[in-house]
Amino acid sequence: MKNVMTSQQRMTGRQRLLAALRGEPVDRPPIWLREGFNIGADPMGEPMEDVLGAGGGQELLIGWKRDPAYQELFSFVSPHVEVMRSWGTGGVINRFLMIPPEHIHREERQIDHDTIHVDGRVDTPKGPLKFRDEIRRGINTYWQVEPLVRSVEDLDKLASVPFQLDGQALSRHVGQFREAHRRLGDRGLMRLEYPSPIVAISATMELQSFLYLSAAERGLYHQLLEEITRRLLEVTDVLFGGGRLDTIVNLGGSEQCTPPLMAPDAFDEYVVPYDGQIIRRLKEYGVLVNMHCHGRVCHALKGMVQMGVDSTDPVEIPPGGDVTMREARELTQGRLTLIGNLEFDELERGSEEHIRRRVREILAAGTRRLVVGASAGPISAVTPQLARNYRAWIETVLETQEVS
Repeated sequence: MKNVMTSQQRMTGRQRLLAALRGEPVDRPPIWLREGFNIGADPMGEPMEDVLGAGGGQELLIGWKRDPAYQELFSFVSPHVEVMRSWGTGGVINRFLMIPPEHIHREERQIDHDTIHVDGRVDTPKGPLKFRDEIRRGINTYWQVEPLVRSVEDLDKLASVPFQLDGQALSRHVGQFREAHRRLGDRGLMRLEYPSPIVAISATMELQSFLYLSAAERGLYHQLLEEITRRLLEVTDVLFGGGRLDTIVNLGGSEQCTPPLMAPDAFDEYVVPYDGQIIRRLKEYGVLVNMHCHGRVCHALKGMVQMGVDSTDPVEIPPGGDVTMREARELTQGRLTLIGNLEFDELERGSEEHIRRRVREILAAGTRRLVVGASAGPISAVTPQLARNYRAWIETVLETQEVS
């Protein structure tokens, strides 16, 4: 029979997350809500800084957080959940082949009461490239209206931008990180966002073009991946070579290389050789690494273990994914922490009893190396059903506060 921990033995959010990511015992599995809940800081935070910079459109994007339904839910969840607070480097790390950010220019333009266009230009030695993004009232995301890259020639233009790392810019952002870390305290962990190198290609163009070129221009892709990886390794050495930063790193977005978009072995070709180098370098600095990867990851999980990934999210069930938590545990054999696997669609549409049953299934598969999370968080107004299901999720986990 398991022993219930006393109140004196309760872990802080930081301790709980670190233990879960390292495969150590926890007093209960951590709960992570992903985006939409800026816990321990300004609830009205989280502007789309990668699109708007300081963000004149912040109210347009997240004004829905002023709704009483959201504020009531925020108050309920705040004391009970763990925090992984993302931070970045102001464009030094970016998804445009990791080119220096001074070559990227953006200007926002109000189209109507509910719409902002962000017109962008990238200066290259072979001529400018233009793009346009759109944001809409009440939705905290953006749409690629006109992609930066429309052809192999455009990709060649973008690749012609010389790489030079601005160490002073990185130092400024490290200073901001340290202040954010101080404010976070023991609520959780800071999490530095890296793109998987393949994402620094895919984000420049429409998905159909990316998929076509992955077959038609494999040699070019591998050439670009080698250079993007080199750039990320240089950034890593500058960030971590000067001393320890109390952060984990999230490598994000490699789901383009999983079914149904690409064949399973695309992950072995386009992700493992390149992300693996970055992970090994981060491990040399003692940094824990998460890999964010949607989709059907049954095959990809093997590659993650091979690369030495510490944790992965969101480990999705069918039909969006192809693996249950129990099956993922069998595949990874305790060598990888699983963050999941509630689908956001379930939280939006399922009944409270369905959510409670699903959480119990997740916990029954094992509570070591587990963070109970969802595939996404809210980016628009919270419905009463969604709020009830978040409560059901958290209450069910809290009912199982036993030593694992």
